Amino acid sequence: MSTIIMGKTTMTQSSSRSCKPALHLLFISVMFCCYKISVAQAVFPAPASLLQDAKHKEQKSGVSMQGGVLVIQTGVGTPTSINRLSFSANGDLLAAAKDYGRVVIFDVKARSFARAIDTKQGIVQSVAISPDHKLLAVAGDQENGRIVLWNIETGKRTTSFDVGAPVVKELRFLTMDRLFVEENGGPTYIIDLANGRRVFEAAYEFWPVLSADGSLLITSDYQGFVLRSTSDFNIISKLPKPSKNSFPLAFSQAHNLLIVEDPFSSDGFVALRLSDGTLLRHEGLVKSLAANPSAGYFGSIQESTGIVFGHSDGKLWAWNPTTGRYCSTKTLYSEAGALSPDGVTVASGIDNGFLSGKFEPTGVLVWNTADVLRDCGMSSQ
Repeated sequence: MSTIIMGKTTMTQSSSRSCKPALHLLFISVMFCCYKISVAQAVFPAPASLLQDAKHKEQKSGVSMQGGVLVIQTGVGTPTSINRLSFSANGDLLAAAKDYGRVVIFDVKARSFARAIDTKQGIVQSVAISPDHKLLAVAGDQENGRIVLWNIETGKRTTSFDVGAPVVKELRFLTMDRLFVEENGGPTYIIDLANGRRVFEAAYEFWPVLSADGSLLITSDYQGFVLRSTSDFNIISKLPKPSKNSFPLAFSQAHNLLIVEDPFSSDGFVALRLSDGTLLRHEGLVKSLAANPSAGYFGSIQESTGIVFGHSDGKLWAWNPTTGRYCSTKTLYSEAGALSPDGVTVASGIDNGFLSGKFEPTGVLVWNTADVLRDCGMSSQ
């Protein structure tokens, strides 16, 4: 099936190609229609480096411009797209999830390509590196979203686990033997990798966010937000929602801070006290950056400063929720971003597809957060 978009008119043409779930397609459509021009208080410095995939034979893109008409083949990826970025626990490695089953691993310290694994798992939506750097957890849109563990050194598949939804939004190793899983529209749970059993499951809680060290988990249910420990899964507290459609984006116990996003509200991003859910007053971030919970978006709080790093509206940004000061990159035509657990490095995908006019390099841009905060005037805040 192909979708042709021309102006505001959408037409569907049938073909012999089977139709597969395509969260990736929705993301591209949202990007195409919803980027807006905005002026931030400051801009990011030039990135410290650009990480790029090794040269290899790329598949033909399923997205193209034909005579001024945008043509999207449903269920077909684009080889330059980066869907998810994930740092290792110590920040030394960075995994980039791509289409056509490809996962690229970069050496962050050396600023270089380390290796790639062609998983044949289709459009890879989530990826995670084990604490010892030996295993890679991958979930794509093939095999009904099955989670597969790969040996990073050999590139060989080791074991796999069934899931209930065709798309897994996020994976994260809590320990060497426990894997956090968020299914798209399904439950959040933790797998014991020794036996494949679920040691915890939150069936009716959504939008899960882990703390930087993985010791705490916050979710959203129909009444509010739920904060619990991941060691015993006991509930620590429950907080009210500031709006009906709001969901947690990032939090820090050390800074008593919870960042909440609501794409349907004019407030967009708001900051709350984690202890009681009360609103922190500040100049709104979304006056210039739109909330956009698309595939690969992220938000993280730098534990050393309380500065929030996030990715939305196609830009990577930094925000001080106490003062309201923020700065952002130019439009990068990607929603994949990540902050290293130690807060030293922040990364974003950048795409040179049809949206950028193919004038940009393809890969992962990397910044030292100290440089960002200095140039954005946030070092002393």
